[in-house]
Amino acid sequence: MSLDLWVGITALLVGIGALVVAIYAIVDVRHLIRRYVLEAQRDLIYIEAINRLCWEFITPVKDVYSPEMAILLHKFSHLQKAIHPNSTAEISKEVVEKEALVVAHRLVESGGVAWKDLDLEKVQKVLDTWRDDKAKVRMKNIFGGKDQTLL
Repeated sequence: MSLDLWVGITALLVGIGALVVAIYAIVDVRHLIRRYVLEAQRDLIYIEAINRLCWEFITPVKDVYSPEMAILLHKFSHLQKAIHPNSTAEISKEVVEKEALVVAHRLVESGGVAWKDLDLEKVQKVLDTWRDDKAKVRMKNIFGGKDQTLL
């Protein structure tokens, strides 16, 4: 047997081995992703069950979020924590509230809706501060190189 034949057979065996490893890795990753997706769905259903059951035991004493909104805020903070481990439920809630104000402000500006009984000066101050905070984070991301988030 010539050297060319040995090199060819060796290359073929290495290629087959690499193919087997790649197939195993793909199957393993699919199992991991499936497990993580199922765990995330389980956690979200658990959060919803806890929140719905919680409202069976309590009565709101002042204007608070509806049970549905409380569930959504809890789900959002849970998913945010999975993406950004340093995030807290309070920060997530604050971000959602401020972004909701931004959307409401845009709708009011378009003329289709009106503000409820709110202190418009406070609303504008919160919107301005929020806009500045978001701009600062964007600038840090551009010039600092490290990916940051308000959450």
